[in-house]
Amino acid sequence: MAPETVRALRAINDRFYRTHAELFAAKRTRPWPGMQRLLRELPRPPRQVLDVGCGHGRFAALLAEQQPDAEYTGVDASPELLALATSRADGPRVRRLVRLDVQETPDALPPGPFDLVTLIAVLHHVPGEDRRLALLRTLAGRVAPGGTLALAFWRRIGDEEKRRVPFEEVGIDGADTEDGDRLTSFGEGKGRLRYGHFPDDAELDRMEEAPGLPLRLRYLDDGPEGRANAYFLWTPAQ
Repeated sequence: MAPETVRALRAINDRFYRTHAELFAAKRTRPWPGMQRLLRELPRPPRQVLDVGCGHGRFAALLAEQQPDAEYTGVDASPELLALATSRADGPRVRRLVRLDVQETPDALPPGPFDLVTLIAVLHHVPGEDRRLALLRTLAGRVAPGGTLALAFWRRIGDEEKRRVPFEEVGIDGADTEDGDRLTSFGEGKGRLRYGHFPDDAELDRMEEAPGLPLRLRYLDDGPEGRANAYFLWTPAQ
């Protein structure tokens, strides 16, 4: 994928979250069942948590409810979403929110180590499989021995094909995108466009190997049929 295509795809999502952060947050109020299971499956209660792509703080609120003693660091590229996360009263008692574009400067992430590093509903916004796998490898280096790297990758479900918009309509060469790349409208608003990548099973298998850590658990959850998101939990040896 050419660098100019990567920049164009990222600009679409930057514009969406800059303009429609409150609308997005209003439609994403409850934690997914798979997120709740993620916390149940941890090998130990996390003391230090890094939430990459924390958005408006939905996972942070769940963590505060179930692991109130955890010290939380959330990073996101969107100042609008971070403002919503900051204003929440149900967030962790000890929390730090940082504006950071992990796609641009992944090495600027806090070094940790962290007992739990999460990447929930973020990776589908990263253009290019090589860039997605590289981000996972970077995050693997932030996980403490015996801790957990947790990924939730949005899979293709529902009516997104009905809401699909050709890349050419926004001046992007569709031939330079990857299989599984989609440009869709958010809700009923035709002007609310987002880029997302929806992996097939072969790509998910490659993803399983990417961090170079032992995989402890892989499962599907969420959505009407319980298959909307693919979850991976990796745990480095102690």
